[in-house]
Amino acid sequence: MDIENFGSPLKVFLRLHNSHSELINHDEQILLGYKPLVIGIIAAHSSSRYKYLDVRSNVNLDFKDEMNKSVAALELKKFEKVENESVCLFLFEGMHGDHSFQSAIYFIMNNMKYRLTANRKGNVYLKSNLYQQVIISYSVPRVISLVSLSDGKLSNLFPTDLNGNFGKENYIVSLRIGGNAAKQVEEIKKILIVGMPADSCSYVYSLSKNHMHDLADENNFRFKSKRSVNFDFPVPENAVSYSELELINSIETGMHSLYFLKIIHTESFKQNSSKLAHIHRIYAEWRKKKSVHSDFYIR
Repeated sequence: MDIENFGSPLKVFLRLHNSHSELINHDEQILLGYKPLVIGIIAAHSSSRYKYLDVRSNVNLDFKDEMNKSVAALELKKFEKVENESVCLFLFEGMHGDHSFQSAIYFIMNNMKYRLTANRKGNVYLKSNLYQQVIISYSVPRVISLVSLSDGKLSNLFPTDLNGNFGKENYIVSLRIGGNAAKQVEEIKKILIVGMPADSCSYVYSLSKNHMHDLADENNFRFKSKRSVNFDFPVPENAVSYSELELINSIETGMHSLYFLKIIHTESFKQNSSKLAHIHRIYAEWRKKKSVHSDFYIR
């Protein structure tokens, strides 16, 4: 789907004192893991949100439709905070989630189907309520970017939807521990994060297998002739933008490593272009039943 033309998105609110709440923009909360669920919430220094999050161990998020009706909720537990000059990224682990995207009978049927099919090769089985937490988290469109990297001779190119800016200076990317992609980022310590148009979805998804592949010759990928300004890394065909990122440090949480990076350079090729993102199938079906207009690419 194209996140730039996604109508009637759910709004996410941070639940405060005395039935009050504060809207969190989509680029202010970043999905960073799903076993356990990890969400980062961004707060400017000295803001009321920073002061609230800094002193609390547990918080709640409400997901509301365009009628301001709550259709989902997440309970989160704080486990870390990372600060830069302008903002703080508070990291939370999912504790529990509830949603009304399905009727009771469909909820039971979908859970049965999930238990029967989730252990297929390559899938990660999410036990108990964790699966519901992930469904809720993907009711917010998550941008799918490509990571391009090179050791000077060989390259790799793979997608990620667990990533985002925090502040103007920094970026965070989450990758599964034990994958070749994570190993390559740790060894090379530099990457390009590349924005892709929505109509590139089939190609972008086809690159998922590269998370487990070794570096390869650039001719194995669809790179354009242009290269990045400082790193001289290859830029994928049809890219709408890229940022050069340099690794600062990392932490492990569950099955993911969170990589904190410094933004070195950013360049855009196309103005007002579409941007590839995706949502969970169950939330997409809920939108269809509610007759909420949606344009999707089917992979």
